[in-house]
Amino acid sequence: MFTSKLPLLLLSATCIAMASGCGGPDVKLDHVSGTVTFDGKPVPYGQIQFVPNKQHDQSGPAGSAEIVDGKFSTENGGKGLVFGSYSVRITAFSAKPPQTEGESAEEAAVTPLFTGYEMEMDVWESELTIDVPKEAEGFDIYKARQKDPNSV
Repeated sequence: MFTSKLPLLLLSATCIAMASGCGGPDVKLDHVSGTVTFDGKPVPYGQIQFVPNKQHDQSGPAGSAEIVDGKFSTENGGKGLVFGSYSVRITAFSAKPPQTEGESAEEAAVTPLFTGYEMEMDVWESELTIDVPKEAEGFDIYKARQKDPNSV
């Protein structure tokens, strides 16, 4: 009796294609740029993260960028995102931390203005203006999480 191996080969090829992601559309990342101010003044240095807001069914990768003199761009050394609803986390410093060659990290440390300040934001445009309120001064997401382990 002759048994065809064609169905087995097709099943194997389908499994391999699915496992490697073949056939699915690639996620197109959008780049965003803009300004970040703190109490109306440009943030001297910091980082911005765009974390998908799962409560609004946002999926996809998180985006990020460095903030220099109040400006950021995910296209220049950052990571793009998919337009949608995000929890935006910003850490800001009064100056860019210096390189630590020949110094101890303690001597070179720059105290953050705030760490991981979060705000909800719908990102549907590539140019953003973000103003972090004065109340964020001294905020530290890590200390906040220690006080309330159920927080974000």
